[in-house]
Amino acid sequence: MIGSAVEYVLPSGDDLRKLPPMLRQYVEYKTKNPESLLLFQVGDFYETFFGDAVTVSRALNLTLTSRDKNNPNPIPMAGVPIAVVDNYVDRLVAQGYSIAIVSQSEAPAGGKGMFERKLERMITPGVRILSRVAQSAQEHILAALYVEPDSDKGERGEGAVAYSNVQSGVVWVKEQIGFSAVPIELGRLAPSELLVCRSGPYAKKVYQLSNLKGTAIKLRADESSEVGSGGRAVANILGYGGLGPSAKKAVRLLLNYLDETTVDVSVTINEVTTVRENSILSIDSATRVNLELVRNSRDGGMDGTLLQILDHTKTPLGARLLKSSILNPLVDVNQIQDRLEAVRFLKTELGLRNELSDILKFITDVERVAARVELKSAMPRELGALRDSIEVVPALRRVLLNALVAGDAETVRQLKTTGDLLEVSPELAELLSTALLDEVPLSSSDGGIIRDGHSSDVDRLREIKRTGRSWIADLEAQEKVTSGIGSLKIRYNNVLGFFFEVTKTNLSKVPSHFIRRQSTVTGDRFTTVELQRREEEVLGAEGKLCKLERELFESLRQQVCAYTASLRALSSTIATLDMLLSLAEAADREDFVQPEITRGLELNIKNGRHPVVARILRGSFIPNSLVMKEVGKRCFVITGPNMGGKSTFLRQAAILVIMAQMGSFVAADSAEVGVVDKIFARIGASDNMAEGESTFMVEMREAAHIVANATNRSLLLIDEIGRGTATSDGLSIARSILEWFIVETKCRTLFATHYHELTALDETYLEVGNLSVGSTDVDGQVVFTHQIQAGPASKSYGLEVARIAGLPENLINRARVLLNEIERKQEINQDDRTRQLSFFRDAPAAVTRQKVVEPSDYPLLSRLKRTLTETSVDDITPRKALEILAQIKTDLSQG
Repeated sequence: MIGSAVEYVLPSGDDLRKLPPMLRQYVEYKTKNPESLLLFQVGDFYETFFGDAVTVSRALNLTLTSRDKNNPNPIPMAGVPIAVVDNYVDRLVAQGYSIAIVSQSEAPAGGKGMFERKLERMITPGVRILSRVAQSAQEHILAALYVEPDSDKGERGEGAVAYSNVQSGVVWVKEQIGFSAVPIELGRLAPSELLVCRSGPYAKKVYQLSNLKGTAIKLRADESSEVGSGGRAVANILGYGGLGPSAKKAVRLLLNYLDETTVDVSVTINEVTTVRENSILSIDSATRVNLELVRNSRDGGMDGTLLQILDHTKTPLGARLLKSSILNPLVDVNQIQDRLEAVRFLKTELGLRNELSDILKFITDVERVAARVELKSAMPRELGALRDSIEVVPALRRVLLNALVAGDAETVRQLKTTGDLLEVSPELAELLSTALLDEVPLSSSDGGIIRDGHSSDVDRLREIKRTGRSWIADLEAQEKVTSGIGSLKIRYNNVLGFFFEVTKTNLSKVPSHFIRRQSTVTGDRFTTVELQRREEEVLGAEGKLCKLERELFESLRQQVCAYTASLRALSSTIATLDMLLSLAEAADREDFVQPEITRGLELNIKNGRHPVVARILRGSFIPNSLVMKEVGKRCFVITGPNMGGKSTFLRQAAILVIMAQMGSFVAADSAEVGVVDKIFARIGASDNMAEGESTFMVEMREAAHIVANATNRSLLLIDEIGRGTATSDGLSIARSILEWFIVETKCRTLFATHYHELTALDETYLEVGNLSVGSTDVDGQVVFTHQIQAGPASKSYGLEVARIAGLPENLINRARVLLNEIERKQEINQDDRTRQLSFFRDAPAAVTRQKVVEPSDYPLLSRLKRTLTETSVDDITPRKALEILAQIKTDLSQG
């Protein structure tokens, strides 16, 4: 669990009563919000005390101070200035902490006593909508989990996960998840924050299983009421009524927490959507990490990822959708083809792409603004950006639809639909354009928001403000002439207001109607009855103007709230267009080609390239082909040296499938992809020290997960399985796992290994082929060509790799001598080789199945296999053996 605060017992009883009133107030708020770091406004700072101060000082590298330093047990204290608090809050939330901000609201009457304070807002890892530091391109998922017991068997039952990115207004639900599959589903979602029902069955075990990196996990009380703490009628939300008991509890858990953390107001949730099994191409968390789809394994950044190659988006909306599409590709052939046709059209229309992209640059994060409007937290500049965004939408629609001639309507249906949906309410556009100034401030506290002509009261007060300041300037000029004091100035500060400033050398010329206010080192300050009267008018008008503009802005924000549903729909449409343009731009820049998507089980890639590695190598990347047939070779054993490119070849296959099924063009000369339902990548070695699991245990767990969940439509990438134990154990496990994929699962499999014994499986199973990494000898040195070729590798080239790695030549020579001795001792004669192959032919009956063959050969081979299987070599007579041989000969001649 990340973001855990330092444990610190808060004062109570007599100790609490001894504290100053301000600290007692702090303890009261902290007691109500025990899971959050409490930032408590004290003047111009937000302070933290007690254990929170220790946590904040460590997390932000701040100096830890204390109150009452003379006390033997001083109270720890750490704070940050109000002006920069949002940057510090963002850093804390990024580390997994939840933040509660308590601000001063009203000054004490008469200037004496303690400030009134209120909980202003809360920001958590999964609910960041109230953060003033926009995380535009990031999608922060809040998830809630509930697991029901199996009442019939008394065992761990099925669970449900509800999740949302909050600002979307939609909650997604995955229900009927088996208990053992819960961690897998949570790993796939990778939520920023996970809520687990404390009173639910097996909550503790689920809590332990869900040890997700980068996820803040919170145990919560069960929420049985269908009316949330904010008064939200959960039962009335579209889609809620059709959920099962576990799913309903998970949804209530999520929405109740959302209402608590958004303080007095709520984000509108319009819909609960059930995620159906096999509705997307499933990519588990381990596979995402292995393939480096959106985060690299080096520092978690975007460099060196598929996302970096494809991301040419212009809006935060498009960036989030692109990332989501990479992690959740499509499986519906028609949807994929619609996207591909849209990308094809945009790829060929460079001028259109540029024109649309130039317009998209003016569009803000409409979805986020809509949510902040509902929470009454949208600032003037955000509404100004919203106005500017919707003003360009008509141009976006016009340019797109004008580019689609009559013949394109059928082939690029998605673009036509997108263009038709680019609509903005004229009333909303009129409301924002007539109410807001062209340039609006960040905050509503200082005015300068409302356009002239929108409010007669605002216009009147502005006129008083303008003429008043002009009058003051005229008064200064007049008094200079009357008094003869050329250096006379009218100045202003917050203490004295407006005043005349006269230097020491001119004090003798001060007129009699001047009233002395203050003496300074350089001169004296004066006022007049007339200056005081006009000051009251000007400053009074300024104060009233600021208050009125703030009220009008809040009223405007409330009016915009009626349009948030349409703004979210507009956000989705803009995101789709932006993503399609991005994919078309990537296809054009990287010379990608349109893949052919089928409902079959083939995977045929001609001269495929790993898009990330190919860009890094800048033209020196060696492309490789892969042919997997629905009837024929669908499993390849890949051998060769570690540096030869096996892992790149495996990753390349998966990434090209992902690109194709998300609707992107692919890095190849051509590609035919039979839709894949799941991708599993077991590449590289890792351990889990926190759970006491070795590399081999982690490897076996991942293998068990793949065996349990893969189907015949899945794509498996296995690299070096069974290497963490004794050679005989490892070989046995590797072979049995591979045979399971061949015979039981019947899925498309790339199986890289150093167990060369496995290359003999192509003689046992017609579904199996051998591939290897090419190499050549240059002046006695082995050079790897990185070309994937047919057939097994002749050896592992371990000594050559060790030499390239820089081990001393004497050490390599010694290893070569030892290797020669071992090979002589273990030299296998031809009979041994035959018996070794026989070992693989005699696979266990529980696993062995009929080989995949051409239909015309099937009856002959079936009879032959049945005859040989039913014949006992020990009991057969010579005559019977001759009869069987004669029958086989006859069958073959008639074949």
